[in-house]
Amino acid sequence: MKATREMTVAAWMFSWLVASALAAIPALEPAFSAAQIETGAPVLGWTRNADGSESAVISEKDGGLDLKGVKITRRVSEDDDRAEIAFTLENTTEEMRYASFGWRTHFETSDASATSDRNWIPTADNVLDLTIMSSLWGYYTKPGPWHFSLVEPWFAAYNPGRMTGFAFLFDFSTLSAAYCANDMKTRGVLFDGGMLPPGESFTARTVIRKLNGLGAIATVNDDFAAGFTGPAFCPTLAVRAFRDLTVAGEAMQTDVEGNILGSAKVNLSIRKGETRTTWFRCEKPQTQTVLSAELNGIRFEQFRENGFRMASLPMVPAIWPHHRPIPPKTIGGARRSGVRPPPGNKALLLFGFYANFFRFQEMFPELEFTVIPATPQGIAQVPPASTIGEYRYVFLGDVNEESVRPMLARLASYVENGGTLVVGGGPFAYGCGGYAGTFLESMLPVRTHAFDCLPASADDADGRTAVAFDGCGATLFWIHRDEPKEGSEVVLKTSAGDPLLVKGAYGAGTVYAFLGTPLGDEGRDAKAFWNGNGDYLKTMRGLLK
Repeated sequence: MKATREMTVAAWMFSWLVASALAAIPALEPAFSAAQIETGAPVLGWTRNADGSESAVISEKDGGLDLKGVKITRRVSEDDDRAEIAFTLENTTEEMRYASFGWRTHFETSDASATSDRNWIPTADNVLDLTIMSSLWGYYTKPGPWHFSLVEPWFAAYNPGRMTGFAFLFDFSTLSAAYCANDMKTRGVLFDGGMLPPGESFTARTVIRKLNGLGAIATVNDDFAAGFTGPAFCPTLAVRAFRDLTVAGEAMQTDVEGNILGSAKVNLSIRKGETRTTWFRCEKPQTQTVLSAELNGIRFEQFRENGFRMASLPMVPAIWPHHRPIPPKTIGGARRSGVRPPPGNKALLLFGFYANFFRFQEMFPELEFTVIPATPQGIAQVPPASTIGEYRYVFLGDVNEESVRPMLARLASYVENGGTLVVGGGPFAYGCGGYAGTFLESMLPVRTHAFDCLPASADDADGRTAVAFDGCGATLFWIHRDEPKEGSEVVLKTSAGDPLLVKGAYGAGTVYAFLGTPLGDEGRDAKAFWNGNGDYLKTMRGLLK
């Protein structure tokens, strides 16, 4: 009996020690790449400042060329259940840098094994509940759609069995990726703050909130956390308060047809640290359902299968009215008036199929070209973002949207800050390249649509009839029949009057859409623009200013 009691006391002490360890708010270690988030953040030499903050200088080994010589400062304020960590990057060098930055955290919510740890992530389809059998390296990539794109600025690491964990609320407008390891111990995010000229700074803040008292998580903010549990015929909404507050609104359950199966008014006065619940009866669902609530103007949803396993999930299309749309100008960092990349003698060519037909290198023989393959299978390499400001031009030669998606944010920042982007056509560009509805299209001076690559002459059935450039002896056969946006300028047309080179502004920079393609067969007496035509080179060079 005595031995059993000693074992019980020892077990209790072990449990208490583990619970105490878990009570400590996780540390965030700065990281500057996806690999560092996944495998371990670099060890920086921090110096304590008079105001209590800490600073370090990032080396090329730590952060690459993008952040070489940049000063990083972290400021931490915390109490028992909340911490706020602010990281600031300050470019103290005399060269252009790029604010690509993130943090990594590593901890467990379980005192037994990682098998009961779970991560909860709000996405466009559902609040993902990840277990040890799943993981997420969720490139949110604001420039383009992604199946698991985050729609709220949080994710949580939580153990519903022990009713304990943490939520991370971060800067949503500059988020570029989120990571949760399949061992459920490692989490992290990356931010994209855009170009970082000398003397400029970028700050990313993260709030960490302790969580407990919930069986599931559907939303977290700095005032409360909430989630749904219980059977489908009698679901329960639980709300955990981070301060004394009253939450008011409505909760409901709907089926795939949008029929309301049950609902309840919510009016709860909750003291800080308490969890209050509201339950309501529902008709027995015949399909999958969505539980939703709107509390104090914050709407959230939680998809439920209710035992209905389908081949494709979810059956209920999520509307997510709480999703904060991001204005395109915030992509890659906010525009800084008066900031322009220094004039250079360099150009970057993202080389897709048929890119050589555009003859950009012959057009500008005085420029030193960096050529990077960018085929439909993907881009061969992403150049350091801090060096992109050195280019006088960036050319896209018959490149599809997906292949350049990894560097769209830095391309946007480059143009926003005064750079010049020239986009060439072809079988893998514009409508054929999936530009429609993407961030790349939002930068362009034309509006694209699928199957836009057509013969330049409307009465041409097979693309053999030559159509001359307006004011140029060169001819072409197939073009992208896309619509110039309001405010753009058509600087070159075909002899039939169709737009061929369209110019538009994006931030402080310029984007040219060249709608000609290297497609079609030369007709009689036709001198195609790609076939040694000096008029084409001279005309285009004069227009691309």
